[in-house]
Amino acid sequence: MRGAGVRSGQTAVHQLEDVDPETLVANPRRNKVEAKLAKARASLERKRETADSLRKALEAKMLKSAKKREAEKKRGPTKKREAEEKKRETANNLRKVLEEIPIIECGIAEKERELSAEPAHVPAGALNEKEKPKCIRENENMLVERTKIAACRIETWMTQFFIRMGYGQRPGTVLKALFDADADIVPEPEKGILRVRILGMAGKAMDKTVAPLPEALNETETKFPDTDLRLVYELPGWEGNMNIRNCQLVQNQPIDGVKREQTELAN
Repeated sequence: MRGAGVRSGQTAVHQLEDVDPETLVANPRRNKVEAKLAKARASLERKRETADSLRKALEAKMLKSAKKREAEKKRGPTKKREAEEKKRETANNLRKVLEEIPIIECGIAEKERELSAEPAHVPAGALNEKEKPKCIRENENMLVERTKIAACRIETWMTQFFIRMGYGQRPGTVLKALFDADADIVPEPEKGILRVRILGMAGKAMDKTVAPLPEALNETETKFPDTDLRLVYELPGWEGNMNIRNCQLVQNQPIDGVKREQTELAN
């Protein structure tokens, strides 16, 4: 059974190909300029906010009431000197910020001119190898997605026949262990069957969990692709001991309901 499982997240990797050189695609250079321009505008906004807060703080210190000024005269020289230093520090910080704002504005104007010179879309052939976009081959995405859906539905159908052992084993984990298990494949053309003999799981408890599944799979009468051999699954030691009709099913999906999904996945 090893390799038989097709998990929904492990299907074939998409095959990529180059976009037609004449196809118009988003200009990556314009995108880079737009990113730098947005960063510069955000920086300018922060500088303006800082300048406003510093200006208000400086004005508040300079517009003190006469009563507060009289109170400051009574302070010692140390307190008065500290207040003057804080005022000068605020003024210096404000001056530095106001000097930086025009520089940032000039940079923004330059980026805007650079942006206007870059077209929004360019032919794919005009880009270098690193910038050229790739595309998924036509119809491949549809095939992969349909395969995922078919595989997921088949796996869900298979887990409904597992016996609930009460030890908290998740159906997906048991199914993965089943796919990883060893098996003998014995073709019998004279009988028109291809016998798949599962050699056992990690322990008897897990064997018992999956025991009803071979009978359920056999009732679908699925044929191996490109042959007339019908697949017959066996789990030695458990034949006839488990009847799928007596199992507690997770879903009430008829056995015939999976045939179409198996056919789609095989094809």
